Amino acid sequence: MPRENSKDLVAAARELRRSGRPEEAIELLAAGIGRHPNSRRLRAALGDAYSDVGESHPARDAYAAALAAPDDDFADPRNALFVKDRLACAETALGNIDAAVSLFDELLAECPEEKRFVMNKGVALRWGGRFREMRRLLRDYLRSAARPPWEEDENVAGVAFALCLCEARLGNFDESEALLFALVRKDPLGISNRAKFFRLFHIFARRPEAQERLGERYYDLLRQACGGFVPREISEDAELIRRTWAAARESDFFAAGKSYSLAQAFEFALLCDRYDDAESLALIEGFEDRAIPIIMNKRRFNVKLHHIAWRGVPQADRFEGMAFKLFKNAIVGDDVHTNLFNYRDGQRIIPAAPKEFGRTLHLLGACHVWGIHAADEQTLANHLQRIFNGNGEAVRVVARGGASVLENCYLQFLGQDVRRGDYVVFLPRNRFDTFESDIVTDNCTQFSRAVATACAQIGAVPHVFYIPAILDVERPGEAEASVQEFDRIRYALRSRHDFEKLRAIRLQACRRIAEQGCICRSLEYLANRSPESGGFFRNSFHMNSEGNKVIAEEIHKILVHPSSWTSPRMAGNAAEDYRVRAVRWLKRSAAEMRLTTLEMEQWLREVRNPVFDGRENVGAIVMNCNPFTLGHRYLVEQAAKAVDGLYVFVVQEDKSDFPFVDRIRLARRGVADMGDKVYVAPSGKFIISSFSFGNYFGKTRAIEPGDSTADVVIFGSAIAPALNITHRFVGEEPLCIVTRAYNETLLFHLPPMGVKIHVFSRKECGGSPISASTVRQAMKDGDWERVRTLVPPTTYAYLAGDF
Repeated sequence: MPRENSKDLVAAARELRRSGRPEEAIELLAAGIGRHPNSRRLRAALGDAYSDVGESHPARDAYAAALAAPDDDFADPRNALFVKDRLACAETALGNIDAAVSLFDELLAECPEEKRFVMNKGVALRWGGRFREMRRLLRDYLRSAARPPWEEDENVAGVAFALCLCEARLGNFDESEALLFALVRKDPLGISNRAKFFRLFHIFARRPEAQERLGERYYDLLRQACGGFVPREISEDAELIRRTWAAARESDFFAAGKSYSLAQAFEFALLCDRYDDAESLALIEGFEDRAIPIIMNKRRFNVKLHHIAWRGVPQADRFEGMAFKLFKNAIVGDDVHTNLFNYRDGQRIIPAAPKEFGRTLHLLGACHVWGIHAADEQTLANHLQRIFNGNGEAVRVVARGGASVLENCYLQFLGQDVRRGDYVVFLPRNRFDTFESDIVTDNCTQFSRAVATACAQIGAVPHVFYIPAILDVERPGEAEASVQEFDRIRYALRSRHDFEKLRAIRLQACRRIAEQGCICRSLEYLANRSPESGGFFRNSFHMNSEGNKVIAEEIHKILVHPSSWTSPRMAGNAAEDYRVRAVRWLKRSAAEMRLTTLEMEQWLREVRNPVFDGRENVGAIVMNCNPFTLGHRYLVEQAAKAVDGLYVFVVQEDKSDFPFVDRIRLARRGVADMGDKVYVAPSGKFIISSFSFGNYFGKTRAIEPGDSTADVVIFGSAIAPALNITHRFVGEEPLCIVTRAYNETLLFHLPPMGVKIHVFSRKECGGSPISASTVRQAMKDGDWERVRTLVPPTTYAYLAGDF
């Protein structure tokens, strides 16, 4: 193939990709490479085409092959640098953060002022939870004397806002606010700046210790932004805004801790109708059925704000917002129990659930699965259950809601007991916050392939439904138009064209999901069945009872009478690859949930061993030492051989037969001869404690092993990175179901988080594994000779003497 034909071939492939036919582009480029295997241009274009269909592994291989190709047929030598950038981005998508960062370092060594390389390296560091490195990178870029001050350079405004968010993630709120001021000062009414403003304060409010201080600062920033996202009719009335904010802060609604954040409480105060007093609100027809404080039947505010502190309003503090927790591999909502809203261990209570059933519908996803704006009787899940019951179908609906992204949906799926013949239904987030179609479709492709592969092995049928949002309403009423206006600002949508672009991305994602073997529908057409009075929507995304019922009827119709079905595109490692991606997402999300509280940061400073600084391989063992035995000693000896430094965390919770002060003293005495290679430290409240894994302490009476997701994710996302721990050591557990299940959770989560798990066989004595329970039983029996064979001399001296 002549070299100039290579260029024409790439152009033809680009047109195929633009027209939504990337598979044909892959075939075209693969054939071209077969005729001209040394072309860099063709291999780079092949990587781009694979990226379009979400094939991260072959995309990475194609980019690497392009860089290694002997022919340099790029018209611009800089193109090789951008291919390396795409290779690094592919490594980031695959979770290979160290490899990606190394490539970006090479790029920045050649082009230190290239904003694209800086931003992409920042993304890699963020995906790896390395926020401090990310901050250093962005600060160095912005402070460089080689470019003009960033406040006057629009080209680096994105870097400045990335630093603004990074500072907020690290809890440096003053620095973050100062950066935001500098960004919005030049154009306070700019829609992009208003979107930045809105996003930042949702992040701010996740840090409890900052919320009180943020109240007045938030108001001041809002005035600075000349109204920001405030509805037009009140944007000029600063005193009204101030009093509205005060009402939100002082309300039972916020004080009860049920609001996501102060920022969201303020948002609701601005967008929702308010009445003269609590009594008139309570008398509104159907208020109890609504079970929420948001009444969207008027657009205009009532100015008598001194009456709307929400005190005494029925249910007003019970339904809006939930705290999150880690449970069964995923992020789910915290438990809530009221007279109308009941949510326990990640599942919404379904009043219509049958006692007898033949198959299960696993409903997984976000707030529509929670039914966050509906009473138990009004949720989508309960409506769906009623339809099955009314048709005489022996189907039980299980609704497990959590964080809304696909990675969390997949982790929820892995935590379910899915059996042959079951329905698996995902309701993921309807995305309006990105125009990057490759990000959306890449994730959708990998997610759906993993789900389809797993369901095909089980014998279940997977479905994905995108629920409509208020932006899908083509002829909105007055109240709906008000919220649509807010959403256009919230997501920086300049026109209806922008929304249509996002809708096209959603439909493209649906097509990708269907191609992998899942039944997928976007239900946006249901938004326009809304009756004239009231509508289906509570706010931007959430439905009222009538909306939930309409969606349930449509989903049931598709489940029972599927209009199309394709065999799953089987891939040997698809499920495992996506599990790794999902767990790495969980690590990042856990870090953003601020698991590293001030209390944890103080504990980390106290337990950190400076001797281990700079050592490449650092490991950890967690032991109860109740008491310290030769089995514990053996595990420490074996682990110490594999690493340069070893933390031995002794469970600090005082719920064992021996007090903590004695248990840690025995552990330290038992390993004293190993020198500075082994460091014994207290586990604090963050490793196997009532806070992180309360079921551990009832393990001798346990029938079920409980859930240790929180304990393990805290370790992998916060403790291990802070202490540079890359190895975790455990002993085999043939007897205790709690410890065995805990080890399985470690194996599930920690390797994708960068912590390798080592499982050692237990040391035996007399043909049986040595255990602390055996020692305690021997003491109870008065068999001190047996005790002597099971424990080190230091422990025996304590047991026979001090104890």
